[in-house]
Amino acid sequence: MKRNLMKTAAATAMLMLFTAGASLAQPPDPSEMAERQLDMMKERLKLTKDQAKQLKPILLDSAKEQAKMREKMTQGEPPSEEMRAQMTKSREAMTAKVTAILTDDQKAEYTKMQAERRGRGGPGGPGGPGGERKKQQN
Repeated sequence: MKRNLMKTAAATAMLMLFTAGASLAQPPDPSEMAERQLDMMKERLKLTKDQAKQLKPILLDSAKEQAKMREKMTQGEPPSEEMRAQMTKSREAMTAKVTAILTDDQKAEYTKMQAERRGRGGPGGPGGPGGERKKQQN
């Protein structure tokens, strides 16, 4: 009896670990990403309801576009130069659309937000291109 209980407990634990690992590997949902970004912008930039309404489709389209680009990338490998250029172009286009909606004060704060985000590890995170590990090695 104890033996069966231990086997069941071990199998359950392995299943839980496998499920947790699989869920971590899932790419973020574009609509969730856009919503989180909009929430952060509402708080930091003190957006009006009209601004939030205008920004939502811009952020969603950008998140969908970035997700499509990530799907084309090989997991565990850095993006190609071509892919980086496409991602940069996409990000710059989104930034231009966003800043067109913001006031001058909001634009200054938005620029600050972007700099803080890059400071957390750049486009590839701490270990990716432009990330903290690379900076420490130089």
